[in-house]
Amino acid sequence: MLLRAALIGLGAMGKNHYRVLSSLPGVDLVAVVELRANQLKENSTVKFLESMQELKEFQIDFVVVATPTVSHEKICLELFEMGFHVLVEKPIAASVEQATRMAD
Repeated sequence: MLLRAALIGLGAMGKNHYRVLSSLPGVDLVAVVELRANQLKENSTVKFLESMQELKEFQIDFVVVATPTVSHEKICLELFEMGFHVLVEKPIAASVEQATRMAD
């Protein structure tokens, strides 16, 4: 079974997630949400999106969040509302309270 993945963020860690997701057997990285990804658009079959709402157009099995920690809660809660399974890079949140809200 091929899992379809999306990635949010292409910063320092996001680039590592991009590389790994692109090479994992059984995973098809189909979309990346990142405004500053112009340098990769020309060399990739991955769709580069400007908003998470655009992910609804794809059949995504899971989303990897690789953004600054302070943004994890907001992004993850929005992805959960859209029905996505989410993997968040560590630390999961900036506070125990944020992590608890995400877990709930």
